[in-house]
Amino acid sequence: MSLIRDDQELADVMNFVLFRMGGKSTPTGTKPFTAAEIHTLRAQPITTTNLLALRAEVLSRAAAQCPR
Repeated sequence: MSLIRDDQELADVMNFVLFRMGGKSTPTGTKPFTAAEIHTLRAQPITTTNLLALRAEVLSRAAAQCPR
């Protein structure tokens, strides 16, 4: 959980990291985070301590959404 409590502010930070810092590594067609999406994600906090497995799952889902 982030210390940033405002959903829009956290979405703005996430989008900065994704699009500005990620630059060309961000897949074409990637949609920006919205405040509503952040709100929903915060309602489902991570419960696992196996972060390697979680990372693999996230990357797998992301790859499945990338246009080919």
